[in-house]
Amino acid sequence: MNLKVLNQADPETFTEVLEGVFEHSPWIAREVAKQRPFASIDELFAAMKSVVRTASLEQQKALIEAHPRLGSKKKLTAESEREQEGAGLRHLGSDEAKSFTEWNLAYEERFGFPFIIAVRGLSKRDIEAAIKKRLGRSKEEEFAAALEEICKIARSRLEDKFHEKKKPILTGELTTHILDLTHGRPAANVRIDVFEVNGTALELLRSDKTNKDGRIDQPLLDAEAFHPGTYELHFHIGDYFRRKGVPQNKRPFLDTVVVRFGVADASEHYHVPLLVSPWGYQVYRGS
Repeated sequence: MNLKVLNQADPETFTEVLEGVFEHSPWIAREVAKQRPFASIDELFAAMKSVVRTASLEQQKALIEAHPRLGSKKKLTAESEREQEGAGLRHLGSDEAKSFTEWNLAYEERFGFPFIIAVRGLSKRDIEAAIKKRLGRSKEEEFAAALEEICKIARSRLEDKFHEKKKPILTGELTTHILDLTHGRPAANVRIDVFEVNGTALELLRSDKTNKDGRIDQPLLDAEAFHPGTYELHFHIGDYFRRKGVPQNKRPFLDTVVVRFGVADASEHYHVPLLVSPWGYQVYRGS
């Protein structure tokens, strides 16, 4: 959409074009239509934000209530679907879903309205940490915070309306490589489990075995499945060394090597190699 065209559109078209900027709240766009023309997107957004700030208490409450609960299984607007999908909230494990439901309920019981946060760029752990922190605030502080977060969401959505963005090329992935230091060669046929860490729980994402080069034929997690968070790799090297005939105790010193690591930017390549013997190992972020 072009701002010049929008300035000249009839009020119904103006409102329809800006649908979804503020969740289920077309009254904001209808009110702003009376203030045209706008010289910039910044000016348009400032007018919309002003309408929110000067709205009645009942209108503000309705605006907050119009937003979906985070992690909800219900059908969402296209905008909310994309945002929650990007934060990993549309594919929660059973433990995660239970946790988010409990935190949402605790928040609503305390404040009387849903927890709102602009989730773009945040991980599930970031969101959970925020709701825990904000539970300690007053109702007045949280009401103001909810409106501010709604405006942040609206700003991002408004920019989406006016800037045609190509779907980003996803390049992030998780890979590994195991080198057997005892025999001086890649470690083949080693089982690797990939988990995402959800609080105290682990969610199994994938299990696979290394090929003759000590690698996995495909990324452990590709760009579609990779997102910011905390992960664990479980390398089952005890079985590998037993098959190799390496003498070991009844209880091997190293049976399963567990590597926990954080992913801050899921657009990057995280390569986590393992150099291992029955008595020690080394891991690092490689390339």
